[in-house]
Amino acid sequence: MKDDNNSYWLPAAIAMAFVAIAIFGVVTFHNTIAVREGEREIARSHNIREMTRELLSSMKDMETGQRGFLITDNDAYLESYFKGLSKVDTNFEELRKLIHQNKIQSDHLDRVERLNEDRKTYLAETIERRRSSPGPRIPDDVLELLSSGRGKEKLDEIRHIVDEILAEQNRQLTQQEALSEERAVASEFLIVAGNFLALSLLVGAGAIAHLDRKRRDDAESKMLAKQAELVSIINSSHDGIITFGHDLKIRLMNPTAAAIYRVAPEKILGMNVLALFPSARRADGEARIQQFLASGESMAVIAEAIGLRSDGLEFPYKGTMTKTIAGDEFVTWMVRDLSESKANEAKIREQAAILDQVRDAILVCDMEGRILFWNRGSEQLFGYSAEEAMHRNVVDLLFKEISDFWSRGQETLSDTGVYQTEINHQGEDGGLIAIAHRRTLIRNEQGIPYAQLCLNFDVTERKREESRSRRSQRLISIGTLAGGIAHDLNNLLTPILMGAKLLMREGSDHQRLAKTILTSAERGGQMIKKLLAFAGGEDGPRAKINIADVLEEAHGILQHTLPKSIELNVTTDDALLSVNGNATELSQIIMNLVINARDSMPDGGQIEITAENDFVDSARAKKINDLGEGHYVLIKVSDTGSGIEKQHIDHIFDPFFTTKEQGKGTGLGLSTSLGIVRSHGGDIYVQSDPGVGTTFSIYLPCVESDAGPTGVTRAPKTPGGSGEAVLIVDDEALILETAAETLRANGYQVWTAPGGRKAIEVFKEQPEPFDLVIVDMMMPGMDGNATKNELRQLQPEVLIVASSGLRRPGNDGVHLSDFDAFLSKPYSDENLLQTIHRVLHKQKKS
Repeated sequence: MKDDNNSYWLPAAIAMAFVAIAIFGVVTFHNTIAVREGEREIARSHNIREMTRELLSSMKDMETGQRGFLITDNDAYLESYFKGLSKVDTNFEELRKLIHQNKIQSDHLDRVERLNEDRKTYLAETIERRRSSPGPRIPDDVLELLSSGRGKEKLDEIRHIVDEILAEQNRQLTQQEALSEERAVASEFLIVAGNFLALSLLVGAGAIAHLDRKRRDDAESKMLAKQAELVSIINSSHDGIITFGHDLKIRLMNPTAAAIYRVAPEKILGMNVLALFPSARRADGEARIQQFLASGESMAVIAEAIGLRSDGLEFPYKGTMTKTIAGDEFVTWMVRDLSESKANEAKIREQAAILDQVRDAILVCDMEGRILFWNRGSEQLFGYSAEEAMHRNVVDLLFKEISDFWSRGQETLSDTGVYQTEINHQGEDGGLIAIAHRRTLIRNEQGIPYAQLCLNFDVTERKREESRSRRSQRLISIGTLAGGIAHDLNNLLTPILMGAKLLMREGSDHQRLAKTILTSAERGGQMIKKLLAFAGGEDGPRAKINIADVLEEAHGILQHTLPKSIELNVTTDDALLSVNGNATELSQIIMNLVINARDSMPDGGQIEITAENDFVDSARAKKINDLGEGHYVLIKVSDTGSGIEKQHIDHIFDPFFTTKEQGKGTGLGLSTSLGIVRSHGGDIYVQSDPGVGTTFSIYLPCVESDAGPTGVTRAPKTPGGSGEAVLIVDDEALILETAAETLRANGYQVWTAPGGRKAIEVFKEQPEPFDLVIVDMMMPGMDGNATKNELRQLQPEVLIVASSGLRRPGNDGVHLSDFDAFLSKPYSDENLLQTIHRVLHKQKKS
């Protein structure tokens, strides 16, 4: 009877315990929901505060970009402006979502938005006005607009409203946190009380049921372990997993699937699986599922389909459906979201389309040089279509003639990750294109290089502009030198004129006077040649040169122009190493520095030019950022002038910066000099003490071997002619007379013509063909080039020598290769005979 009472009491106690637990559970559940809702409200309040601060920060970013652009006129600052502009719109949109149910905060946000629109209009107006007046100086109307305070007033109002939003949100946050704390305390009390009551009721039943439960513990432990393992596997899967039965109701959804469909798993359970399909595709989806359930197949593959997220967005996915039997048959549906991969593919296509719009040549090749990407800029620069270039070797396609440049670049690329240089490429029209080439490694997620990005910029026009700028600077220097040169030329012309008159008198020492005239004429000719070489500055290919020769030539020109109060000394090492460069450009640097030194010593002084070998080791290279380790020729130009003030020394190489009075300097000399030296791979450094003097140090990298001998070997005496027919064309009668007499005296038959038209007539009248023609390049009417073209039409094989005291073939589209030789004026009888003999002898050999 006792056992029966116990048996009766046990189910009643268990039932009462479960009723109590259920009651407390329901109450606790509702209270927990309220706590969660409070937590969400708190989190939303925190989000509103952070988003409000971010909105204000974005507005400041807009103003920062606008200020930078107004000050510098540099479009790079507008990136910050436009980013801030985009972020502001995003911030407003997010805040609208967060506070849409709060009337007070919505009103605040409306006010901020209206003020922001006014402020955007103000910022856009300042930027537009600045665009209309480019340059380093900020226009007055922009300054006036800035000083009006419109932007600051709007921003101050916005800050005030933002403070109100934050204050209101802090008030709400305080209330929510207090309410949440109360609910949490109540939940704790209910949980504790419910558990205590349930525990009291269940202790008795538990004691009775202990033995029965003991028998089941082992089996249950194993089952729970298996279940926990299965749940862990399902929850940790990177694919979404959904199970449903023949009734199509969802039984299970793992966290990955919940994230894909953006739903709460507990809310989706029991819903029809077709809710995960877009409405337009549900009929097809149901038909496919029913067909699979009715078939004998255990698995079906979904290559690609469209799913529906809870927010209404559709997305692509792929997956499988598998039948499983556990009591009854159900389907396990595995889903993989393809949105990101599709977006990446679209992004890659978009980036490729953008790169196709870039005018510069951009290509990507693998580490073996096989081309993987080829934009339209590459098609335009190199002349190959993408179909022709793709998967071909970049060296074989573009750089076959200069393949060593590619291999050198690969070594640098592997060491530093970046390689840049300048190369010449032959264009479709046969002309050379100057290309700035930059190569960068592309690495995978593990940091391993797998490809290289090549950027190629056509800098031909920039090179031409630099050349024009340098020539302009040379001409400025020529103007400075002209006075001294004119003085010395007059000194040379005086003995020539006086000697010529003395020769006309009887009893004069003709031999001595002729020698005096010859010496003066040769000195004048050498002076003019040096001046023209410096002024012309033909930018031909660089060659191995000896700096001592450059300094000697510069000294020869400068000693004619510096005032007598300035002492110029040039000292060079006996064994100077050679450099690879352009002698005219380097001479221009020396001229610029010496002229600047002269201007700093109005009362006279000393200028010292020295050249010596120098080695920059690794320790010095680290201190001198722009120089690498190696051998250099160090040229120093020192003066005892007024020096350079400390506030100016950091700006002396800036273009258009000058401390000279207006009209006495362009500010381009030192800037041009720095550009020339750096184009030679070197650099310039300056040391100056005000009132003491200035020293410019020029470092030029050396070539491997020493400079060769610089002495000039006299050519052997040239033999005369053997009756060859020579036509001399020149508009200067004295040149025609003296040159013809010299050639006749040395065994040539000579005809003369005072111009191009006359030369054509003489050519047609002469029955026998001419062996050689000497043509002056600068003649009125028909110049030397036009005369050459006409003569070649009459006699294509005729030898033609160009002659000029100023214009050398190579200017204005005329090339030396169009002529058989060039004879520079003024020329001596020896120069004339040697040139004619060399050209005729070369023709006979061929």
